[in-house]
Amino acid sequence: MIFTLAAVLLSKCIVLLLEHFFCIYRILTLVGGYAGREYRRLSSAYELGEYTAWWTPSGTFFAHSANTFVVRKMPVDSSCGALQEIADDKPQQSDNLDEIQLNELQMIETIGLGGFGRVQLVRCRRDQRVFALKVMNKKHIVQAKQQQHVNAERDILLSCRCPFIVTLHRTYRDAQRVYMLMEYCIGGEIWTLIRERGRLDEPMARYYCAAALEALDYLHRRSIVYRDLKPENMLLQKDGIPKLVDFGFAKRLNSDGGQTWTFCGTAEYIAPEVVLNKGHSFSVDIWALGIFLYELLTGSPPFVNTDPMVTYNAILRGVGSLIWPKYLSDDAVNLIFNFCRREPHQRLGYGRMESIREDPWFNLFDFDAFRSLKMRPPFIPTVCSDSDTRNFDNYPVLDRFATGVDETGWDSEF
Repeated sequence: MIFTLAAVLLSKCIVLLLEHFFCIYRILTLVGGYAGREYRRLSSAYELGEYTAWWTPSGTFFAHSANTFVVRKMPVDSSCGALQEIADDKPQQSDNLDEIQLNELQMIETIGLGGFGRVQLVRCRRDQRVFALKVMNKKHIVQAKQQQHVNAERDILLSCRCPFIVTLHRTYRDAQRVYMLMEYCIGGEIWTLIRERGRLDEPMARYYCAAALEALDYLHRRSIVYRDLKPENMLLQKDGIPKLVDFGFAKRLNSDGGQTWTFCGTAEYIAPEVVLNKGHSFSVDIWALGIFLYELLTGSPPFVNTDPMVTYNAILRGVGSLIWPKYLSDDAVNLIFNFCRREPHQRLGYGRMESIREDPWFNLFDFDAFRSLKMRPPFIPTVCSDSDTRNFDNYPVLDRFATGVDETGWDSEF
């Protein structure tokens, strides 16, 4: 009897110690994560050739030889469908917008800052409609050898007509810059929602995870790998509908099982095969979907460190090494495990995204209502006008980008 009582007390003590340890662990993780979030919010990995470049939030620039980085942040049809095919995937301009000229756009405010320029909120003087205008410096793009990525972003976005992907209406160019005129997602980033709430409950996380799933399925069916899923790259419309944005890393692969070897993405979301410089395909987006879901549910990614090499080593150890919060349901934990399996071909959704919709965590989720936009979003952003920017951060006025005339012609399609 005494031994039994002692064993019970010991087990309770161990549980309490583990709970306290986990609380401390999460606090340290969140503090470290939020301290570095401005750093991550402006950070993604870019292939720059012979060197690696980093911008810190303070504006400090670092460069060193190694695998490739530069710090950055960027900001239809009635159905995607399981997913509805469009007749022509060639780039196309949106109706009634191709007559809008660049000199008709009045700059209002900066709503995003990226690796090659900024995203401006603009108003068309002709009809007073507002848009987001992505402005990129051509000389900086050429110096970073990113002409192909920028052209791919334009072509891919113009070909997409999905309710969960931002609409690119048209593009422009002049001697110094290229421009992308897009719909304005006035509700801001999902990351801001996480920052304000600490973490999202499972019904809310399920809604945004479903949006990412539908967008990725739409892209994969068109042989496009996205490679930059994260809360910063999902924005909300006025009605709360989420949209995937920033296609700077997206790439169209060969339809016969093609792969890509570019080291790119956001450090915390990079899949093991990318860390190991292996050829990779659509499974990197499934891995990222697991990291995305974990961050929605807990408030931070599972692998967080300001030193990317520490992050990469943690990624290679995998999600099996994590301490899991007790408030997560077993179904949520199992789904994240299945998304983040080490071997790409073992991840849930590999070759068949429908298997994700069939997972127990989505059992009661009505994908038909969701895809037809009949499901009420769990959060409706607060806005007071069509040009409200309260849901976006403030950005410095001065650019730190290479400027100057570039007439090499790589941007002829703009």
